[in-house]
Amino acid sequence: MAGKNYKQKIIFGMDNIHIAKINDDGTFGTIVPILGAKACEVSFESSEKIIYADNKPVYNDKRITKGSGKLSVLGLTMDEKALLAGVDVVKGGIALGANTVAPNLAVLFAQDKADDGKILTVIYNVQFTTPSIQAISTEGEKEEQIAELEFTCLPDVKDGLFFYTVDSTDEAADSTMVSNWFTEVQKPTSLPA
Repeated sequence: MAGKNYKQKIIFGMDNIHIAKINDDGTFGTIVPILGAKACEVSFESSEKIIYADNKPVYNDKRITKGSGKLSVLGLTMDEKALLAGVDVVKGGIALGANTVAPNLAVLFAQDKADDGKILTVIYNVQFTTPSIQAISTEGEKEEQIAELEFTCLPDVKDGLFFYTVDSTDEAADSTMVSNWFTEVQKPTSLPA
């Protein structure tokens, strides 16, 4: 393991949240920044089928079926709420109706590394729950309100990918892909089996 060091393993911080709508044909729309990154966590569920023969397990088929998570940001503007909820801003506000359908989106963000690199992540095919309304009384010190947005994710409709994560300092990382990370949604050049 020559050339490895602890700085390559130390990851901290989160910034550059961006969102892109998924079009009806499975392509991605314009990437839009969401200011105020606080946290993002995602977990995945899997199904498992174990086949037995001769009184022992002989085959195990374990597959990811779906994911869920939470994105935390320092509040949301009306434009950001509209993007996540799939509605339009009308006269400075948003209105949600019974027929509002959450859009399918890609979520992109970056994390810093101690070796001056970045971990770049895109989560494909996310649907957020409708942003909630929060109002909290100020008592003494002012405290910021954090918007915590729960979401589900399914595989990308074209390639079946749930997410893609790239280490910008890895010698195999495509430098063009890294520099274009927040201008168009990236996918690996070769897909996993």
